[in-house]
Amino acid sequence: VACCGILLAMMRRDPLLLFAEPVQAEGYHQIIKSPMWFGKIKKNVLSNSYSTFGAFMNDAFLLCDNALLYNPPDSIYWKTAKE
Repeated sequence: VACCGILLAMMRRDPLLLFAEPVQAEGYHQIIKSPMWFGKIKKNVLSNSYSTFGAFMNDAFLLCDNALLYNPPDSIYWKTAKE
């Protein structure tokens, strides 16, 4: 239940749906070895795939960390992830 609320709160902070789907940018998979997006997290929450709250939070942080690593600081992706 807590995961659903946190996920919804995070998704509301992404009204442009920047992190809704997998990234298809050139060179992304050479830099990001463990891609994460809201759709995948949502699927995991709804299927009870997270055995702990920590596992859910790890994926949430991974989504943001990936965006910060791949995108330049002046991009909307970086700024949204930083929030």
